[in-house]
Amino acid sequence: MTELALSQPKRVQDLWFADGDVVLQAEDHIFRVRSKVLAEQSSELEKWLGLQKPDDAKTIEDCPVLLFRDTPEDLGHFLKAIFDPSCSFWSKLPVPPALSVTAAVLRLSTKYEVAHLRRRALKHMALFSPLTLHELDSRSFNMLGNTDLILRLNIAIEFNLTWAMPLVMYWIICSLGYMDLRDSLRPPLQHDCIFARAWLAAAQKDAVFQFLRTPKISEACTTSWDCLCQRLATYERAKIFVINPLACTLDDHVPGLASEGRKKEWEAVCEACRAEGMIRHQNARHSIWSKLPEVFHLPSWVDLQAARAADLKEE
Repeated sequence: MTELALSQPKRVQDLWFADGDVVLQAEDHIFRVRSKVLAEQSSELEKWLGLQKPDDAKTIEDCPVLLFRDTPEDLGHFLKAIFDPSCSFWSKLPVPPALSVTAAVLRLSTKYEVAHLRRRALKHMALFSPLTLHELDSRSFNMLGNTDLILRLNIAIEFNLTWAMPLVMYWIICSLGYMDLRDSLRPPLQHDCIFARAWLAAAQKDAVFQFLRTPKISEACTTSWDCLCQRLATYERAKIFVINPLACTLDDHVPGLASEGRKKEWEAVCEACRAEGMIRHQNARHSIWSKLPEVFHLPSWVDLQAARAADLKEE
């Protein structure tokens, strides 16, 4: 075997183990790792490591060099997940690593059939993929305006994770205007999201906000004129003071009533109208939620839930 020239690839120091017996090369980066640990991950990796090397194969520090066609970034994150249990990929749920880390590990764990890493990466994706209104209401994060939304959607498409698509597409159409959607997406997603944004805006006005604009919503109301004025004022506040009214479509509270001051104003509406208004608001939420997958040309919520369950349980 011939020793690789010193001017060649860059060593990745935190993945260069003194007791490593094989060097992996991706583009201009090299990693010295333990082949036994890699082989234990999957039969696919074991096969790679078992390739017969000719006598004149390149070596570094007497270790054979195996060439990988993956990017250095992807391979680095993948190897970190295997060799470093303290790395961000193994951060305690529900605190996910950077999306680039999840994507890299998902990509290579799928390619090299490392099932436990793939499941973990899918769990990270699932954290941001609520499939019921209860899951949506229970989330501890706000994705609106998140710069990773397009990347998250592209990852879902790359790995055919249909269950990861509805809410990220919803957040995208709530975060981007029509021109940004046109410039940020490719057909047919471009068309689907532009159409969905127009549909959502109409649905919000006609359904979610409908009870705020209806002259009389409860037969038990004894102050219909005062209640109507207060509800119309709430509607106007939602349009003016809520930073992104469209993004409030699926919120479990009425847009414009989030602050304590606004809640007190809402109390000026009679009890009968408040109760009926909340019922109508929740019914509208559920109606829009039920139609969301169809609007994006995706399977039903039931089918998406089954697909996610299958992915997270796969062996």
